[in-house]
Amino acid sequence: MVVLSVLFSLDCGLSIALNGVSDYAYVFYFASMFVWLFAGYAVCFTIRALNGKISFEILTNYLIAVCVMQCAVALLNDNVIGFRTWMDSWVEQGQNFLNSPKVHRMYGFGASLDTAGTRFSAVLCLLAFQLWNIQDAEKKKWRLLYICAFLFITVVGNMIARTTLAGVVLSLGLIGALFVFGDKRKREGAQSLFTMLFAILLVGLPIYILAYNNNLDLRRKTRFAFEGFFSLVEKGTWDVSSNETLKNMVVWPDNAKTWIIGDGYFDNPYGADPYFIGKFTGGYYMGSDVGYCRFIFYCGLLGLLTFSCFMIQVCITAVSLYPGKGAVFWTLLALNFIVWMKVSTDMFVIFAPYIMLPFAKKLTDPEDSDEESPTKVMLR
Repeated sequence: MVVLSVLFSLDCGLSIALNGVSDYAYVFYFASMFVWLFAGYAVCFTIRALNGKISFEILTNYLIAVCVMQCAVALLNDNVIGFRTWMDSWVEQGQNFLNSPKVHRMYGFGASLDTAGTRFSAVLCLLAFQLWNIQDAEKKKWRLLYICAFLFITVVGNMIARTTLAGVVLSLGLIGALFVFGDKRKREGAQSLFTMLFAILLVGLPIYILAYNNNLDLRRKTRFAFEGFFSLVEKGTWDVSSNETLKNMVVWPDNAKTWIIGDGYFDNPYGADPYFIGKFTGGYYMGSDVGYCRFIFYCGLLGLLTFSCFMIQVCITAVSLYPGKGAVFWTLLALNFIVWMKVSTDMFVIFAPYIMLPFAKKLTDPEDSDEESPTKVMLR
């Protein structure tokens, strides 16, 4: 994993050196990787100090709680002017752009647009896996809370960023795959899960529909969040306002050199690079925000393939540390490559705490008596 991060950094360095530019966006990625790893260790160590132990389930619960909090903050921020004024007065997160009349997007505490959508999507997959694995009678009492959290993040998360929908689809797909191919005992236990979900929707949907019909702001946000579904019902086609924008952003290199090593530009060089003489485009370099396009223009196929191999190795590392939990990590990896079709992002921030959890975990945790601990797996 470390070797591949260094190779990716070298690919990016080679690109900017051969192109004679100074966009260092990913040149020091190996350092960023270590920053996230140590941050992940700090989080796990703190959680262990607070709870007396740390495990996959406990860490996942904290990530779920953070996303629920972000969605709640976004609702407060959008509906309580005093709260938004207070938060915007001491944290800068592009609120002038987010609050502009043309944009007017909901945002939480450092959570907005596709960055928030990607994080919400990842946590929805983890939440779905957590729900599937609840079998103990003591833990089943938390199912209602998990389902409510899933629905809350799904609705509000899509109001913040429709990228969240990718996580909704993948998380439901994960539960479906586990139901078909998973452990038979858990499959039988999942029937009560589906019953509870159906009961919640049976009660909650009429209330939401009533509020939707009587609240103009909620109607506007709901139609934005699930625009594709409304279009499918009303027009018979999946039509989202950002579809045409995304299509126009699919731009590919027109020469072999760029395909192989890139142009060395990740951000828009216009105005930032005094030696840039190319055609002006709004937004990012070449006017594209598509992840695959941006990586190819920055460091070519050489860098894109190396970065892809790095993410695959990260997933393999996580899978090796948690026997029986590989399905959720492969789902997170799939999410990473799917999101790249819309925006450049880095799912390593989600993997990092799970990879570092064994270092912060006590060998004497109760879970170790039931199954081989991730620490022992790593040490072996």
